[in-house]
Amino acid sequence: MADKKPVFKKLLRQSGKVYAWIRQYPLITLNSILLLAVIGLSVWYYSSTEGTLPQIAEVSHQAGSVNLKLEPASVIVAVNTETTINMTIDTTTAKVTAAAVELTYDPAKLQVTSATAGDFLTIVLVQSTIANGKINFTLAAPPDSGGKQGSGTLATIKVKPLTTGPSTLTFTDNTQVAVIGSNNNELKSAADATISTLGASPSPSPSPSPSPSPLPSPSPSPSASASPSPAASPSPSPSPSPTIIPGDITDNGDTPGDEVNHHDYNKLLQDFGKTGDPGWIRSDIDRNGRVYISDYNIFVRNYGQ
Repeated sequence: MADKKPVFKKLLRQSGKVYAWIRQYPLITLNSILLLAVIGLSVWYYSSTEGTLPQIAEVSHQAGSVNLKLEPASVIVAVNTETTINMTIDTTTAKVTAAAVELTYDPAKLQVTSATAGDFLTIVLVQSTIANGKINFTLAAPPDSGGKQGSGTLATIKVKPLTTGPSTLTFTDNTQVAVIGSNNNELKSAADATISTLGASPSPSPSPSPSPSPLPSPSPSPSASASPSPAASPSPSPSPSPTIIPGDITDNGDTPGDEVNHHDYNKLLQDFGKTGDPGWIRSDIDRNGRVYISDYNIFVRNYGQ
């Protein structure tokens, strides 16, 4: 214990000096304490929010280039009154080949009566479905377009609020956009819409409402009638296997592997949405086990070659 007394006395002397300094400079001491508190709170906030992903309604991919928006972003209508929401697209500098869209809504608050293609992407790869609080459809540019750049209406959605209070149409993470020159989802932002109500509207007429018209199916290009091929004469040595151009899905109308044409387009539409082992069919151009807009993107890029 005798050895610890000098240490204890030294600590008391140091404490007395600190107390005297605080009494002499109270304002500086208070500012120092506040500064340390602010720094501590800042460190806690950023550490607690680190790794939080932004919602798709804010930003989907920072490196993306395509923006989707529901317009008007906010609309007020009477209950049981139908209104129209337009989905617009702005590709900035990108050339879009296809867009797969998924929206969610509360079916207890909102009725979606139809979802039809706009004038920007005119090929329907997947018909619109409206069920269980979700809207899904996939649209594309014509195969010989090389992708489409600019802005316009991607789709038109008709909705009817069923109750008072706000309801929303919200993009999900399954919304994807394919563009020429990229194998990634190029959706940069997607803005939702809010539908609010004024109150009850007059009782609707008893006449039945027309059923929504589905998105039109693409008409397959006419195929030339196949003529019987002459029997191949045997050759003394085997020919080398041709290099298949990505997107040459069938051998109809061309030498195997050397042309991407309307026959391949028809086959890709037929196989679109199928899943299996990677590369199990030639329509799975990117060999990821799913025939999707990424395959259509490669197809459009090579169409006509």
